[in-house]
Amino acid sequence: MDNIPLVNSLGFIRRGLLPALIASLIVGALALLISFSLPRQYEASTTVLAAQNNVDLRSFGALSAPVPNLDISAYRKAILSSPVLAEALNVSPQDSKALENFSQTINLHIEPAEDSSLMDIVVTDTSAERAAAKANALATALINWEKRRAVDGLTQAMQSLMQQIEALDTQIRSLQAEGAPEGQITGRINLRAEQQDRLAYAEALRSSAVGFLTILEPALVSTTPVAPRPWLNAMLAFLLTGLLSYGLLHLRETLDTRLSTSEAVTKASNLPVLASFTKKTDGQNQFSSDEVSYLRNNLHYNAPDIYPQIILVTSPKENEGKTSVATSLAENFSRNNYHTLLVDADLRQPSIAKEYKMSSSRLEHTSLETWLRNPLTTREVVRVPLDESHSLFVIPSFQFNSKAAELLSIGFHDCLESWRKEYDVIIIDSAAVLSVADALSLAPLCTSTILAVSSQGSDRNDLRRAVDLCKRVGARLAGVVMTPTKKESASTSTQMKQISIKKTAEAKAVNSDKA
Repeated sequence: MDNIPLVNSLGFIRRGLLPALIASLIVGALALLISFSLPRQYEASTTVLAAQNNVDLRSFGALSAPVPNLDISAYRKAILSSPVLAEALNVSPQDSKALENFSQTINLHIEPAEDSSLMDIVVTDTSAERAAAKANALATALINWEKRRAVDGLTQAMQSLMQQIEALDTQIRSLQAEGAPEGQITGRINLRAEQQDRLAYAEALRSSAVGFLTILEPALVSTTPVAPRPWLNAMLAFLLTGLLSYGLLHLRETLDTRLSTSEAVTKASNLPVLASFTKKTDGQNQFSSDEVSYLRNNLHYNAPDIYPQIILVTSPKENEGKTSVATSLAENFSRNNYHTLLVDADLRQPSIAKEYKMSSSRLEHTSLETWLRNPLTTREVVRVPLDESHSLFVIPSFQFNSKAAELLSIGFHDCLESWRKEYDVIIIDSAAVLSVADALSLAPLCTSTILAVSSQGSDRNDLRRAVDLCKRVGARLAGVVMTPTKKESASTSTQMKQISIKKTAEAKAVNSDKA
């Protein structure tokens, strides 16, 4: 059983391979066609250096503090501000739609450092030339914005100096009118001269003011589009569609609890599928003799040394084909020269008597209930001719018995001891496992237990519960029989035949060694 998870995984991959491949090819081809039809996108990048260096305006004796250096993150906001975008695009700052569309084509990559930082301004456009021009224009607009900020700082310093000079002029005139000492008036005149020199120096700096930013590497015209990438898009679409297809397949199999395939049965029960029967032929009560032979050979291969074979046939729930499996298997054993007894131990819904047209009014048709009430008494067993040389022996049940579990637990063991001395194979048809406890009381007495499940109506959760209950009572589970199913594929049919031939040969070898 250790290789069951691997087998289930391989089966899952095999089931989804063809639909996933078809879907992936279709979606990949569509992605390729759509990518080729889209306009090409080009990128252009310019690098701007932000150096933390500026004139210390305090040397001018201004009353206001000099303009501080900006944090590098402030430049990100500045680049995407309306004045900078409008200047780069050469449009009005009120043209919000054009500015918004332009901002969506811009990507910024900033590498901050302590003394200097690098800013990569990347612009995307359908034209390589336009992308490069816009990137360079945006960098220039940012530098102009920074220069205006530096000029504004010097202008403020000049205004402060002019105010100080005017105040000194007022003080000098006041001192002269009051007849103040000459030394005091001379000191104010010298101070005014110094401030006048500073004002002239600040004005000179303003005319040549520069900011902290410089273009380190201008944008160049790209020859290779960055998008779309048709083959990359097609590959990604192919892979993602394949994964999505398997995801949907897994979701469907998770939600669908029906046992429609042998892989699903094996995964749910951790038991082998002994046979997978097709629909019965019209007018026939049993399954195909070839299919039943597969089941018989598999059972004989699993327990070649056990004599006699006592095989219990049950199912998780009613109406899953267990009685048809039991009768078909019993007749197949009989036709292969096994002295076979078929027992209808389903005292809840007996049906074997009806199938073989038996009647409780006939004295020789002794019911199982009669056997169970007095198992030590010898009775006649119904003989059902199959052909000129083979017969099947049957112990039927005729009517519902509400005390079936009690009767079976008390008398069935002694009945088996009596039957096993005479028959090579004993096939027991029992009630469903999940309906009543009858099958669970019989399973420990049998050499093999078969669970019949319908591929068109069984639920994997029911199968799991049935297997768990059987294991709890010590039942020797041989495997599962699927009935009925659709026609198997040619490869599956061939595989089943090869397994059956191999097992038959090995079983014959064991029997010959015993002989």
